[in-house]
This record gives sequence, structure tokens and C-alpha cells, in this order.
Amino acid sequence: MKTYTANTWNEVKDALQSIEQDRIELIRKLGFLPRSPSFLYRGQGSADWQLKTTLERMVGKPVLVTEYYDTS
Repeated sequence: MKTYTANTWNEVKDALQSIEQDRIELIRKLGFLPRSPSFLYRGQGSADWQLKTTLERMVGKPVLVTEYYDTS
């Protein structure tokens, strides 16, 4: 996990832009659908769904544990 230190509002803005760029790169790397939501949440939206993580449902394929760790 990256840690950002900001002493001014401009530095906060720069850090947020950097986080957004990292998120976009992650979306591309994992092959998310173009219209994926900005944030993923934990849990199931329906009891009828197979037991998969939200990330696996969004990507459309199983995601290895090493892939999870490589993205942080």
C-alpha cells in the first residue's frame, strides 16, 4: 500500500490524482469492463450469485491471490 503525505491542499489534490491514475492502471491490468464502477464493495448483491468476489465478478474470470497482492 502506498502512503501519501500532504502538507497543503495542492499536495492533497496531487495525491488524489495519483491515486486515480493508479486505479485506472489497475482497471486496465485486470481487464475490467469499460463501464466498471469507480469503487468495488465487499459482499454479495444477491443470494443467487455464485460465491465469487466482487473483483472476480467484475473481471469475469478467477483472480489469483498473487494478483491481489501484486496490485497493492
